[in-house]
Amino acid sequence: MANSVQPRKGLLPGIWPAALHQSPHLLPGLWLSLAAGLVAAFLMPQQSPFPYRFEKAQPWNYSTLKAPFDFEVLYPEAQVRDQLDQINAEHAPYFLLRPELARRQKQQLAEQIQEQTRIGKNDTRYEDLVAKPAAYISFGQQMLDYLYSKGVGGGDVEGLRQDNPNAEVMLVNGAYEQRIPVAQFFTLSTAREFLSDTLPYSPLRQPELLLAFLEKTLAPNVQYSDSLTVLSKRKKIAAVVSTGITVRKGEVIVRNSELVSDDIFRKLNSLSQRFDAPKRLPVTIGYALLAWVAFGIYFFWLAWQYPDMWQNRVSLLLAPVVVLLLLLLISLSTWVGLAIALIIPVWGLPLLWKNTYPAPIAWASWGLVVLLSTISLDWGPSWMALQVAGAAAAYLFFGNAQGLKAQGLGAGLTLVAQVAIWLACLLAGKLPAGLQSADVILLLLIANGLLFSLSPLRRLLESGSLPD
Repeated sequence: MANSVQPRKGLLPGIWPAALHQSPHLLPGLWLSLAAGLVAAFLMPQQSPFPYRFEKAQPWNYSTLKAPFDFEVLYPEAQVRDQLDQINAEHAPYFLLRPELARRQKQQLAEQIQEQTRIGKNDTRYEDLVAKPAAYISFGQQMLDYLYSKGVGGGDVEGLRQDNPNAEVMLVNGAYEQRIPVAQFFTLSTAREFLSDTLPYSPLRQPELLLAFLEKTLAPNVQYSDSLTVLSKRKKIAAVVSTGITVRKGEVIVRNSELVSDDIFRKLNSLSQRFDAPKRLPVTIGYALLAWVAFGIYFFWLAWQYPDMWQNRVSLLLAPVVVLLLLLLISLSTWVGLAIALIIPVWGLPLLWKNTYPAPIAWASWGLVVLLSTISLDWGPSWMALQVAGAAAAYLFFGNAQGLKAQGLGAGLTLVAQVAIWLACLLAGKLPAGLQSADVILLLLIANGLLFSLSPLRRLLESGSLPD
């Protein structure tokens, strides 16, 4: 490596390869890695919190499923949609009546009048109030009793009345609740208007004095309750969608090969709703960043070690495109069934590129597929173990095999190695229920049978030999 090029400032000598520092392919590599990372993020398998696919009257293709926790059996949403729509349309907000506030404000009114009587003895403006404080207190408290019995709301009531004057609410008073029109409530502004209109007809000689005290004392005694509103709606929905049946933890839901009946379907559907699906956007962003780093390392490594490849677009892009196609196939297959991805012999990729690319590039492209799919699959560690076992065994037993018998033996030994790893993961408890069936061995058998197609495909690639 040339020593004439000085390393970048701030880096230790030799930490930045001179060949990479001088390479004109850094910027194209950056754009290619960004594009490949973004595409890979949408192609990588999305996590499935409930990794089972099932239909009514079809056999259960997984091992026996037991309830992982207690859960209620619900009716399908489509079956009760009309009732749910009715609940949503008729559900009223809940308001709490605070009777203690009326008592407190009446006491406050009496204290204010008594205080004004004490300090206004020599003030002629308060002559009647000083002479008859009990009459003013009694009448004022009667007015407060009337207002609070109807209910005085704050800004939430006023806003609701403005939005929908015909709306109804549920008023909760201790253990009792009743549905009443929101127009029946007073607001602070309408309560003040009521007092202004009513007090002139009172038997008091100076009712305007009482008005001032009442306006200072008045406070809302009806308060919106978000918790009661939400809880009530949930109870109504639960009463509609719940069958009243509870499945206990450890109870068998469905056995292997058993037909999915209506009852089993409801249990499976109810269980699936208890699993929280990860939000797709954050997951996709995370996948994009991880894939960008992986492809970035790959393209920067090519710019450093294989600069001549950048002169040929086919040789440069073929391996990453195949990586993306394999990610797409893995993603699509996992939606068919949890273990269906094993039918794709990804471990044969290094052999496919054996005489097309230098060995490090062949293994790097295989590593990209395995790394990105491992990140995104729920059973990633077991998937990686099976892929590593398959790649190692295929390289040792199949890669240099000549003739159909030798290749058949190599594929068989690869199958044996993968079955051993699968059995080890099973005994160690590292496999989900969908991979604990002997059907996995059949899928691996089919996949290793597909290794035979690598020989003619490899010869086809070699005939159009890509440059090293």
